[in-house]
Amino acid sequence: MTQSIAPSISVIVCAYNGAKVIQSCLQSLIEQTASVNSYEVIIIDDESNDRTFEVAADFVDEQNGNILSIRLVRIRHGGLSIARNTGLFLAKGEIVAYIDQDAVADKNWVSEILKAWKAVPDADVIGGQVRARNIANQTAHFLFLVYYEPIEKNAIIGTNMTFKKERLLEVGAFGDPFACRGDETFLFYKMGSDHKEVKWSQAIVFHDWPVSIRQWLKERISNGEMHRLITRILEDRKSLFKVFLFKRLSIIAIAIFLGALLPPKFMWGIIFVLFVFLLRGIRHGTFKMCKDNYPFIAVLFLPLLWQVLNEIGEWLFHIGRWRGYRIPFDKSCALKGTLEDKNIIQVVVNH
Repeated sequence: MTQSIAPSISVIVCAYNGAKVIQSCLQSLIEQTASVNSYEVIIIDDESNDRTFEVAADFVDEQNGNILSIRLVRIRHGGLSIARNTGLFLAKGEIVAYIDQDAVADKNWVSEILKAWKAVPDADVIGGQVRARNIANQTAHFLFLVYYEPIEKNAIIGTNMTFKKERLLEVGAFGDPFACRGDETFLFYKMGSDHKEVKWSQAIVFHDWPVSIRQWLKERISNGEMHRLITRILEDRKSLFKVFLFKRLSIIAIAIFLGALLPPKFMWGIIFVLFVFLLRGIRHGTFKMCKDNYPFIAVLFLPLLWQVLNEIGEWLFHIGRWRGYRIPFDKSCALKGTLEDKNIIQVVVNH
């Protein structure tokens, strides 16, 4: 059956090598409480080299006859932004909603997005709440509590963000050079400092977080690379590393001074460094978070462990910024992303 009325929302799932996770994401999207006439699902496979396309194609075939419109589009590998822009180009809805392949939408997600845009029609972007999906994994749970949740409370996350299609087209959509992350941050820069962001907490998705410290540290390097790319496109010449290094050298200098001046040697320097870590933990709410989620013994060492890990992550972030200087980009393609169907290889539909 063909839809005679254009959907209000186009849900876009950008996938790459997600064969193990994409089916649960798609299943959550067909089980929404919203009317099937109010939204469509567009899956963009960025030429994965695992079975992502086959898994998604089987899923779409199983939905043959379902009134909900589902399209699977395989494109030549170009990265996250080109995948997002292809979905935007194909979208029939007035609103486009992005969700990651390793996320699962709450059953009321689409309904809440509709409510949000009805309540705040002049918003530039509306984002929802992102909760931890793989919370059973202790590392993922810990990283979510100390790192991702504080960010999620104050920012719109790419795995749960929605826009009016017209507004995205107006600002040039997502910049082509962003291969895996950072494109939404740059998009907000393009919207201007006075753009209106709205966080609609009732629109919930559950997302996988890193299951190992190594995976998280690699992500910090990638974050640094994308941050440097953004500053290069914007021609921002401020040196964050100088400020970062100055703070660290100041702490080290004070620690050495105290250790040399006060007996016994080195003890006061070590105490000073631990005191700095303690203050950072209190300021970031790490101690309270640990107290609310872990037994007393863990509260004694987890906050300090996190300060050490976070410090390593900061250094790797700046290593990533140094590496990001080598990423090639075309400024015109960053300011206005590719909004065409030229990259499409294959399309599978359920109607």
